[in-house]
Amino acid sequence: MYDPDSVRRQYPTLFFSLYKDESFLSTFLKTNTNDERDMTAVRVTTSSDSIKVKQADGSTRRFVVPEFNKEMLFLGKGYINRGKSIDVLLEGATHQSFIIEIPDFFVNGKRLEAGVVTFNYEEYWRPGLH
Repeated sequence: MYDPDSVRRQYPTLFFSLYKDESFLSTFLKTNTNDERDMTAVRVTTSSDSIKVKQADGSTRRFVVPEFNKEMLFLGKGYINRGKSIDVLLEGATHQSFIIEIPDFFVNGKRLEAGVVTFNYEEYWRPGLH
């Protein structure tokens, strides 16, 4: 049975999925290069431990992401070792359009600019869901 409360969140939430990608061919071809790649550590850090959210009403808030405060290490095979999912609850933010400034990531010391992401919020109504 559909439960609308289970899919609705009180506050907007950001989801980050960081993982060490596996090449498509490595799933079919087992070589020493693939084994070396699997055992190569990928170290990820960020330029800040927080994200900045500017809402459509003009208010601005910072949200600390504890995982961004320390180095993340991806090593080995399998999703558990190769990746990490981070959910950031934007507690106190209301459901409206907003702009998010994401800190830059450093992957093995190389800067990867994350930049700014804009989310446009629209009220959605469907018969039977309210």
